[in-house]
Amino acid sequence: MVLDVGLPDGNGLDALPELRSHTDCPLVMMTAWGQLPLRLKGLQQGADYYLVKPVPMAELSAVLATLLRRATSTAVGWRTDAATRTLIAANEHSVQLTTSEWVFVRTLRKSPGTLVSRDELVSALGHDPASYDPRRMDALVQRLRQKAERADMGQLPLRTRHGQGYIWQER
Repeated sequence: MVLDVGLPDGNGLDALPELRSHTDCPLVMMTAWGQLPLRLKGLQQGADYYLVKPVPMAELSAVLATLLRRATSTAVGWRTDAATRTLIAANEHSVQLTTSEWVFVRTLRKSPGTLVSRDELVSALGHDPASYDPRRMDALVQRLRQKAERADMGQLPLRTRHGQGYIWQER
């Protein structure tokens, strides 16, 4: 999805949270509004990329190809259903996720195979990393793993880097 900030009937940045609650498809903001606070807001609210117009066609093409490649490789095994906030394993077993679990999984799946820091995850969950109790995230991860186990989904492709963060890594 390519979304502009300046829409005739509203602001694309304001639409991002609603869009992300319904889909985890690749999303690129492409707009003339290039101030740093707006770019950061777009990325924090779920945009995969934020491009400032005028955008060379070669750059847009490369960004879309990268996102398509990522989306395709992620869809092979585990996948999600944004409408129901469901996580589905390769064996087709599934579990419904809480809002926090959904945000956590969606944030990791945006960058498969890449370490996502605890602070990034805490921010994605809408909390301040400085005042967030790290045991809350440990409990969230434990609940996710238990849900997957109880649903006979196999091992969750979630890898922990102690003290650093987590990686969504499908084999």
